[in-house]
Amino acid sequence: MSKSYTTGLIAFLDILGFSNYIEKTKSASEVEEVFEFVEKICYLYNSSEINGIKIAFFSDSFILTTEEITSSSITSLVTACHLINISLFKATQLFTRGAMCVGEFYHKDNIAFGPGIIEAYREQENNAKYIRLILGNSLIEVLNDKKIYNPFIDKDINGTYYCNYYLLDITDAYRTETFNFEEAVQIMEKNRNIIIENLEKYQNTKVYEKYEWLIYPFNKCCEVLSHDPNISMNFMNFQIK
Repeated sequence: MSKSYTTGLIAFLDILGFSNYIEKTKSASEVEEVFEFVEKICYLYNSSEINGIKIAFFSDSFILTTEEITSSSITSLVTACHLINISLFKATQLFTRGAMCVGEFYHKDNIAFGPGIIEAYREQENNAKYIRLILGNSLIEVLNDKKIYNPFIDKDINGTYYCNYYLLDITDAYRTETFNFEEAVQIMEKNRNIIIENLEKYQNTKVYEKYEWLIYPFNKCCEVLSHDPNISMNFMNFQIK
């Protein structure tokens, strides 16, 4: 019986600097911990199919798929990508870059392939460049055709659509009936410190611009918070100059 492709959302994530990390890490157990995390997150999603998302991992890349193409499924996929990013950073101080597209794929357990996955890979490889998750043209066209709006999608100064992880992060402060100022401040300070620490760490290296770009989405998050009529605090003071 022949198998057919499924059409849906695809995210391809590449771990930046992972091969260099392995070369410099003397303890095999440290590297093993990374792969243990990979196994856990793949099992978590693939066994329960949280919001229909499946995850495959090979070499230094993640493939995430879901058959749904809605604002909610986009948020779920971005959340899964963000979870991977956060966990990787805690374990290795590394981030990912990636691309999200709409296309055909076959995905079962850790086997994933198809023209849509190739498109997402190429978008990531050629256009993502920085630490971010960009939108491929196929997804942008679907969003425009179906008039789908997602609050975490933004456009940078070069016109590239991307998912703002900082806007997603700050939603934790909105989970109660009233905006949690204390939690919001903690989230913003944590993210601000991570950016600044890495800018200092990678100054005068070729990696610097990848972290420098993070200033843009972070400052955009500050603007969004400052323009929220339900928030009296001026988060513009958190912006990185």
